[in-house]
Amino acid sequence: MHFENDYLFSWLLYLVAVLSSVVVLERMLRPLKARAFKRDLLLWVAAILVWPSQVDPALPYWTPALFSSALEAVSVSVDAAVARILPLAVAAGFGLLLILLLALRRKSKAVKTA
Repeated sequence: MHFENDYLFSWLLYLVAVLSSVVVLERMLRPLKARAFKRDLLLWVAAILVWPSQVDPALPYWTPALFSSALEAVSVSVDAAVARILPLAVAAGFGLLLILLLALRRKSKAVKTA
């Protein structure tokens, strides 16, 4: 039972760190005028940081994919880390493409209505 509490506490600490980094990124993007683009970008970064990956298929525990791939790159091999991070990279690429397409669509609508 003690391990379960540590597991939940570590996820809570990680989520606080993610929220803090999103706030810092929001402050860094403050000069950007495109409000919708900033919102989409912040959501994308938060999703990438929180994306889970299963530690072991036999266990019900999950870890952030970025950390587990970094740990596997150091302890197991780079190939194992690439295999773990590949779904995250594909989802991140599609998400970034979607954000850019939505920003272009908003811009073209604004130009047509002006």
